[in-house]
Amino acid sequence: MYKTNHAQETGRALMESLSYGNPTYQDQVYKSLIDLMSCTLPKAQQLVLQTLRAVQLKQKTAHHSIVKPLLNMLRSPHIEVQTEAINLILDLRHYNVRGLLLSGLVTLLRPIRKEEEQHPKTQETERIEITGSLPEFLQQAAAAKPIRER
Repeated sequence: MYKTNHAQETGRALMESLSYGNPTYQDQVYKSLIDLMSCTLPKAQQLVLQTLRAVQLKQKTAHHSIVKPLLNMLRSPHIEVQTEAINLILDLRHYNVRGLLLSGLVTLLRPIRKEEEQHPKTQETERIEITGSLPEFLQQAAAAKPIRER
């Protein structure tokens, strides 16, 4: 486990230093980090978000492709991933993607259930809607945090 964490930290440091040391490749590193947000390991997600946050500070604008995967990070059950995603969202509120982020955060506050789309509302479905599920509550709580910080 130690070797894996060490390798991940080393990879994070390398990506960050590549963006600092090579201004001509800064955009490539930035876009590669956005692509890496789709990884599924929580520790890797956390490290990618930390690195992306550092690299984003050097960017004059934010690439619009960062919004969807970043909002997906708020669905993570891992608080470390959510915290890093929230920190990046708070940084991005000063960039050109502010409107997209706000719209996405509001959408996450009320998730759409597939059952809702397919079946008419009954007393039973209303009760299910009220009780919700833990992943939805985590998503809603994570989406509310950056909105509150505005």
